[in-house]
Amino acid sequence: MVFNGTKLDLSSPEDAREAGIETVHQNLALVEDLTVWQNLFLNRELVHQLGPFAFLDRRSMERQAQDMVSTLAVNVPAVQSRVRRLSGGQRQAVAICRAAGFSTPLVIMDEPTAALGVQETAKVEELILRLRDEGHAVLLISHNFDQVMRLSNQVWVMRAGRCVGGRRTDQTTGQEIVALITGALAA
Repeated sequence: MVFNGTKLDLSSPEDAREAGIETVHQNLALVEDLTVWQNLFLNRELVHQLGPFAFLDRRSMERQAQDMVSTLAVNVPAVQSRVRRLSGGQRQAVAICRAAGFSTPLVIMDEPTAALGVQETAKVEELILRLRDEGHAVLLISHNFDQVMRLSNQVWVMRAGRCVGGRRTDQTTGQEIVALITGALAA
């Protein structure tokens, strides 16, 4: 694949992260027994090096986590809160914040609101639009056609693992997208 003009050969999530690609999985991939700030910095821990020893820089991580959460206007109680105590929408916001909080150019989201209620979905959609408006490329994978039409600029349709067509969102309808999905309309 080519990303930002560079051919990439990605063999791990770490390779993708180093290339500037983050993913928000449908299952969120959060550690419930860790705090918000610990989840945000999971596998990105900041350390103080003292000779051969490394010590976690907890204060810096907490401060930066608070800045990330505040910048994205995420409705998360406190970065010291354990993830297990958060609502579904707050957990989703933490996962999105983790993906976008490190100036990631591309954020891939797999069904980001699938298990959320109406109010939580609205909050997550606001966050997605904010990321898009801030210049992040957001690749949204969803079966919710109304949501796709609200949040996207471009829609690409896949059927049986193959891309069968694409449309500018402002130049198509939900019915046309469904027709592409079902094969009733050729690309």
